Amino acid sequence: MVKKSLSLLLAILMLAGTFALSACSDDPAQGENNPADTSAPAADTTTAETTPAETEPPTPYDLIGNTKYDGYVYTVLNGPNTSKWVTNMIEIEETGEVLFDAVYQRNKIVEDKLGVVTKSMYMKDTAKVAMQAIAADDDAYQTIMLRAEDAASMAPKEYLIDIKTTGIDLEQPWFTQRTNQVNEIGGKLYMASSEMVATNIANTYVVFYNESLSKNLGTKPEDLYKIVLDGKWTIDKLAEMTKGAYKDLDGDNARSWGDQYGYALWDSAEAMTALQYGMGQGTGDIVNGEPRLTIISERQGQIISKLNSMFAGTDNVRYPGLNTADNGVVPIFREGRALFATVIMMWAYNGNMREMTDVYAALPTPKLDEKQEDYQCIGSSYFFMLPKTLKDAKKTANVLAALSYEGYNIVYPTFWEITMKTKFSDNPTIASIYDLINASRTLDFGYMYGNKYKLRNVIKECLDNKSDDYVSRYTAVQNATVEYMKEILKSYQ
Repeated sequence: MVKKSLSLLLAILMLAGTFALSACSDDPAQGENNPADTSAPAADTTTAETTPAETEPPTPYDLIGNTKYDGYVYTVLNGPNTSKWVTNMIEIEETGEVLFDAVYQRNKIVEDKLGVVTKSMYMKDTAKVAMQAIAADDDAYQTIMLRAEDAASMAPKEYLIDIKTTGIDLEQPWFTQRTNQVNEIGGKLYMASSEMVATNIANTYVVFYNESLSKNLGTKPEDLYKIVLDGKWTIDKLAEMTKGAYKDLDGDNARSWGDQYGYALWDSAEAMTALQYGMGQGTGDIVNGEPRLTIISERQGQIISKLNSMFAGTDNVRYPGLNTADNGVVPIFREGRALFATVIMMWAYNGNMREMTDVYAALPTPKLDEKQEDYQCIGSSYFFMLPKTLKDAKKTANVLAALSYEGYNIVYPTFWEITMKTKFSDNPTIASIYDLINASRTLDFGYMYGNKYKLRNVIKECLDNKSDDYVSRYTAVQNATVEYMKEILKSYQ
């Protein structure tokens, strides 16, 4: 949740206002010269039930107590991506850029409360540098931040500490619950995802939605938002809403970048895989200690067939570029020429979507059908790892938890505020939808480690060739992928 559901908060405030008005009533019968009638018998309270007050979950500071760490230097080894969404998420000075100033505030609060100093070391060969340092018993780094795909090379059991043994509360919302659950292998968690940074939410695939264009096409945004919150946002509903959306705006009598579309999809294997996961089809899991691909299924066949149908007509379009002037998905949405668009959340910030004159919001990736239990949104997650060279793993984990807690309170909501034109704090309905997106973020073992042999490319190849035959393509890379996954699992043993 975004701290707490803002709709619940509004309800509490309204209730409190009702009590206040009752207490301060200017009814003459209750005035100074008209004391209340006390002749009525007192209510029997001997059997009354009391509802326990809602309590806040314990914060990391509650568990740490008044302990100060006396200038303890907490250094995060960071990389290898050069994006500021990675490099600027740990140690930074105030820059005037709102999101990264929130990172600075996060650090300042934790440093003051715990008596620590937060540092960041950026390395392109992060995993290699980390393993060399650990092998040399060098404790220069207290935490390692890496994408899951890159972290696999570290042989977790040999180099890392099981974070579950440190005593921090991993069940709290400042740790990414679903992602950590699927990343726990053999009861051990060597890589934890948290809300310390905005990197993970920024890398999450969503469906951007143009409210203004929707009204012009005859759909009320509030009707769609109800569909989403009722769990009925499906790929068929998306296809239905895009019918008839195409317009030849540039007058060249051909489908081109300057026209209006219902749905613009970033034409990448990763974005299409995000649609697949949204429709409830994972790539692979672990059964009895052995990796298994789950991708050849009736469901996957339905997914590819539905996507091929969506892009067979004129209403929807795939573009390879992201923010390019002549074929980019981001500018076509920013300029109000696409009702929906699928890219990662980061592009609301990087793509200057706040310059839009139209009102827009983000929706979760649609389900396959209404029978599907929940929404699923994926993206390239970054994980935090604790090296075995730590002299005091509990202290380090406590700092990690505190930074995650403050990131959840400061960095995460700031990200929503500065990226979304419809500010979530002003709209409880939008806040609830963003809660859904946050709660639905997940990965599975197959997604993290299944692309070495281009497993994700299959769905794009099917759409490129307008073919529903996916089985032969997956079969061609299946054996090599499973063998690679077995090698990954060995690093946990």
